[in-house]
Amino acid sequence: MTTATMDSVIPITGRQTKPIYVWAFFGVLCLLLQVYIYGSWILSDKFAPVDPGPTPISDLSMGFAYAFQTCGVIGFFWVVIWGIRSYRREGYVTTSYLFFVGWLLAYWQDPIANWYRLYYNYNSYMFNMGSWVEFVPGWIMPRGSNIPEPLLFDIGGYMSWVPLFSVAIAIGMRKAKQRWPKIGTLELLGVALVMGMIMDLVLEGAFVLTGLYRFTGAVYSWSIWGGEQYQFPVYEAILWGAVWAAGAALWYFKDDKGHMWVERGCENIRSATTSVFLRLMVNRPRIPGHRLSLRHLA
Repeated sequence: MTTATMDSVIPITGRQTKPIYVWAFFGVLCLLLQVYIYGSWILSDKFAPVDPGPTPISDLSMGFAYAFQTCGVIGFFWVVIWGIRSYRREGYVTTSYLFFVGWLLAYWQDPIANWYRLYYNYNSYMFNMGSWVEFVPGWIMPRGSNIPEPLLFDIGGYMSWVPLFSVAIAIGMRKAKQRWPKIGTLELLGVALVMGMIMDLVLEGAFVLTGLYRFTGAVYSWSIWGGEQYQFPVYEAILWGAVWAAGAALWYFKDDKGHMWVERGCENIRSATTSVFLRLMVNRPRIPGHRLSLRHLA
């Protein structure tokens, strides 16, 4: 047997398993933090709907609110059913499914953009139970529980259409690679960023125009329709474009086993349950601050 052949059959050592444990360690810390935050919120008197106030909204805006919440519910159950079917078919939890569920574990960060002062707020006519932000360690903005986090809209959204945008961008990266075979990694990431920015501009632009939320604290001079109730800050598209581009990079740059680079070493973990848990922890996207405001925070 030649040296080359021997090298090809030498088992992978335990050292190559370490990266997934490192990433999973930080994932577990974030998981424990959100369990504490959600638990404290649910058990407190802050867990209550935000009063929408006396000012009514138009029938059109209300219709959009109902429609997008319905889409959120449908998206949630679609991912759940897809996960069950894929598990029965494949016999294990796929990387693709963990990627979608991982986005849901990032939802607790959604209102963090309001940390210091009000930057955005949702339409409080959507189903909500206030917000958990006052239980986030170090929270500064007063009356943060009056941020009406739309649970039906956001939970389903974070678990379905939000990761779908990253998948769509990854498909665009693959098309770009086919069109220009010599394109490098940095250029591909640039393609992903531009696609993410355009997608966010269209999506969130539609959301503010239909009254789902407002960017009250946006810088007028850096916003489209600056000074209007439906103003949209350009830097919002840059931030979320980067988030979706990062997710697309995870999806696109997989190894020959279909694993993302943060999952490296999971094939050496003997326990299937432990492997799934660790992979879920490393498939948790991190989200920078974003969106803005609709109803009062009285």
